[in-house]
Amino acid sequence: MTYTNIGLPGELPAAEAPSSNDAVGLAITIEVDDDDVIVIRGDLDVATAPMASRFVNEHSRPSGQTVFDLGELEFMDSSGLRVLLLAANRATKHGGSVRLRAVAPAVERLLMFTGTAPLFEIPADGDGPA
Repeated sequence: MTYTNIGLPGELPAAEAPSSNDAVGLAITIEVDDDDVIVIRGDLDVATAPMASRFVNEHSRPSGQTVFDLGELEFMDSSGLRVLLLAANRATKHGGSVRLRAVAPAVERLLMFTGTAPLFEIPADGDGPA
């Protein structure tokens, strides 16, 4: 399942919605690739985080390793960070882990400034194998 062009909180994904929200610039695509990696593209912010959180809950592996590819994440605010933190918290409670790959410098700074980076596995080169 892929969520694309998510609009305001509570709205349907674009695939189900009658019209796209591109005009207001709210866009996110979240999908699981062939390697079971959750790929997030676009903006993960207050407008898109509720839908992203539901997607992550449905597709993460609490007792295993959940891998996020953030290579095409253009923006993330504290609401987006909360999505990742909830996944990490859930994984920790069930003996799993969350790995972030292709972490953009801005996202890495957010993790460092908030002191949350140690909650995730982040390869030294920012990418690495899943």
